[in-house]
Amino acid sequence: MRGQFDRCNVVLLNKSDLVDPEALAAARAVLLRLRPGLRIVETARGAMPTLAQLEAGPVASAFHVDTQLPDGSDHGAQFASWCYRRNGAFDRDVLAAALADLPPQLLRLKGSCRLDGEGGSAVFQMVERDWSISSGAAEDVDRAADILLVGVGTADLPPAALLDAILDRALVDGPVLSCSTLSGVLIP
Repeated sequence: MRGQFDRCNVVLLNKSDLVDPEALAAARAVLLRLRPGLRIVETARGAMPTLAQLEAGPVASAFHVDTQLPDGSDHGAQFASWCYRRNGAFDRDVLAAALADLPPQLLRLKGSCRLDGEGGSAVFQMVERDWSISSGAAEDVDRAADILLVGVGTADLPPAALLDAILDRALVDGPVLSCSTLSGVLIP
């Protein structure tokens, strides 16, 4: 977790509507001790700010995102999730090219993977087009597969088969495992 704070420049502080102002101030103080100058965005009920909202305002400022949609619909309905599970390993260079081909509707992808020739599991993180792979195993993933990535995107995320095919190009030999597509699930 500390490594994620070391590399991020924005933190979404969710459920801010459920705590009193003193507790919220204490949470902000802890986050700023972890990473001085961090931008903290307060949200409620999993509301996702727009990119323009994330880019606006001074660093380390906090603002509240309106969680009510104008039509009263469920916020979760705006998003779709996708799961990619395979045995085998990725070729690092081919993976980099494949990631560039993923559609812009895919906002977040994370999980555990193996890279060819680099023994052991690695933690994969991607937000929009920024991605990283670090050594070590993700603790919250299913060990039945060498590669398990979970993604979330906008409601118009292309079908899972299309997304799977893009990442399959980066695989070095290995049998395929199926993974049902999740819906309405947001990943942290």
